Amino acid sequence: MSVPRFIDRAIDAVGPLLGGLPDRKKHQRLDASSVALDAESTIRRVRTTRVYCAGVVLGATLAAAVWLYTYRVWDTVEYIDRTGYHFRPSEHVRTTPWWSVYATVALIFTGAAVSLWLLPEHRRLIQRFAARFVMPS
Repeated sequence: MSVPRFIDRAIDAVGPLLGGLPDRKKHQRLDASSVALDAESTIRRVRTTRVYCAGVVLGATLAAAVWLYTYRVWDTVEYIDRTGYHFRPSEHVRTTPWWSVYATVALIFTGAAVSLWLLPEHRRLIQRFAARFVMPS
């Protein structure tokens, strides 16, 4: 199963929970107008659900990025000169790990890309944003 198909199935499963329209019964008879109406409501429901999912992904990503940026580890600081003399006692302090900032930036870019990909018209949004940086010819 490909990733987009998996995402669409997950959205269809979550849609009624987020206020989407209930699915019609399988034994209900279809005519042309009900099929068109049903397709339109399904598209609207999927679009709304995709926007909600994109917002949840972006919010969770930003919360994780804040946690990751403020993450601290215990470290020991020793004050030793060139000759090996300890001129102050060692201290046990909480410091930021060296990888914290890099991981935070990578997480923000990844979360923004995933939430943009989940939006219904993601290609048009990217093209409109990229058009700001292109000089007119």
